[in-house]
Amino acid sequence: MKINQDILNAWQKDFTDNGGEDCHFSNDGIMFRGELYTEEIEGQLQWKHKIGNNENELWENAKPRILYLTKDQNAKNGSAWDDRATSFRQPDSKKEDNKIWGKYRFHQNLVNTLYGLVNTTPDKFVEFEDIDQEEALKLSDSYPFARINCKKEAGGSNCSNDILTNDMENHSSYLEKQILNLEADILICCGHQNDENVILDFLNNHGYDFKWDEGDKGADDIYYDSAKNAIAIDVFHPSYYSKSEKFYYEDIVKTYYNFLKGHPKFIESLR
Repeated sequence: MKINQDILNAWQKDFTDNGGEDCHFSNDGIMFRGELYTEEIEGQLQWKHKIGNNENELWENAKPRILYLTKDQNAKNGSAWDDRATSFRQPDSKKEDNKIWGKYRFHQNLVNTLYGLVNTTPDKFVEFEDIDQEEALKLSDSYPFARINCKKEAGGSNCSNDILTNDMENHSSYLEKQILNLEADILICCGHQNDENVILDFLNNHGYDFKWDEGDKGADDIYYDSAKNAIAIDVFHPSYYSKSEKFYYEDIVKTYYNFLKGHPKFIESLR
């Protein structure tokens, strides 16, 4: 957590020294797992997490360690926020209601896929229809996953490959250090667009060697780095509306399940 914050602080200073505004820079990394609280934002009481005192321990012991690599925040020309504090609970709801903030596809897709990945084994695949939504939401508030926006300057509703690639390369030393510091086991590359994934390409040029493995039993969108014992999954962004939630879920979780059938020792081989 400290190393991650040191990287973010240096990155933000570089960002502002080159004309960026502090309020447009987003912080991210291992999700905060402290107590839930509400904060009024744009007239809504939104659920947030305080930073806890055991995020490093939880992350170290997680099997698998899951990292979502997304494009940038959709701030609608407003200020960025700290993604690590995010809870996906419905604003103005009671904690005991356990309602997902269903207004945004991003929230539902992340909560669903996280639940599926955590509960998948070589012998078990959780069907989309069998997801317990309350349990999935509670897991998203407790499981130590991580998120990194590859472009730290908050943007709008769309980020093209050219803009994303240019930003990643301009800040490649920071982004590479931030990703490698986490030593994630599963890297969800949410950058599929126009039959390419520039986030996956960035990884392969900055510290990883992900290759498609013919032994993955048809898991076309999954790649394995044998030296790091890590996998990358090539998917659309979680907010992509042209595919159903079921399609998005299976594109990640069923792909991972197929990989595990070809590599049944993967989970137990993790640190």
